[in-house]
Amino acid sequence: MIEGSFPHNEVSRYAALSVAFFLLNDLENQKSYIAKKTVATGKSISTSLSSSEFCEGYGRNEIPVAVKVSPKSKKRSKLDADIKEPRKLRSRACKGALVQYFPLPTKTVESLTKLVLVVQRNKKTTWRDEQKLQLDIMQRVIFDKIGRFEAVSHVRENWSLIGAHCALSAPRNKANHELILSYTVNSAKLFEVLLVKGVAEISTYPSQVVYHIIGKFLLKMKPFSFTSKPWNQAKEVLQTLLSTLTIQAVHYSLVATLSDIQRKLIRVWATRQTQKDDKFLNYAIGQLCDFIAISHRRLSQIENSNRFGLSF
Repeated sequence: MIEGSFPHNEVSRYAALSVAFFLLNDLENQKSYIAKKTVATGKSISTSLSSSEFCEGYGRNEIPVAVKVSPKSKKRSKLDADIKEPRKLRSRACKGALVQYFPLPTKTVESLTKLVLVVQRNKKTTWRDEQKLQLDIMQRVIFDKIGRFEAVSHVRENWSLIGAHCALSAPRNKANHELILSYTVNSAKLFEVLLVKGVAEISTYPSQVVYHIIGKFLLKMKPFSFTSKPWNQAKEVLQTLLSTLTIQAVHYSLVATLSDIQRKLIRVWATRQTQKDDKFLNYAIGQLCDFIAISHRRLSQIENSNRFGLSF
């Protein structure tokens, strides 16, 4: 049982039940889809790297990524041995000014890339298995058959996994990208169910993921362009996230985060006059404005739904 998680008024109870019934209808369809894929490939779903091996714990505006060592064994695994200690960031001309505003996580981009390369051998199967585990957790949360600590830990791992993969410069294949989009939608649904139940400590996770992904691409600069496949895929994930969330307070937090990124970016480039920097700044501001516009449209839909009973 999730202690202190049940809503105490009729409006919150109705909202929780509405989201729960919507999730129940969607769970069976997704489980049958995974079962069909397993039968079609003729292989059982197995995990080469579970979500528990990804990051645990958040900073203020970042998501540190670290590999957990099993407490039962003091020996370091082969996966741990392959990951070196993070190297210090070597700031360059344009990148150095942004480092103070968009700090890198505990594991740098190089270490994180090395970690994800280990998963690429069985990447598609790993995401399917993570999705299956996520659906099981969602069903347990709906029927209140999971502890509060376990639910919060799983939600933290969900958002950490999304932030870690979407911030990479390496492009993903179409099948894997579709699985990540589906995983993002399920993560948003699970997040809202727990938030309605009163689990307030997870309220900042979407804002932290958005800050982490956009900040990483602003630091890299080169893959942050309209011709970059990694950025276009990450942008699609962020657009899906903004279009899925239905709680107004979460959207207010996301708009504040995006506005904060925009303000810091303009402040950094205020003293730069080169044409190349102006092109980058104009594109970055345009992308941030697009995200804010999506969140504003979603807020209007939520308001109309609450006022007139319209579906969205």
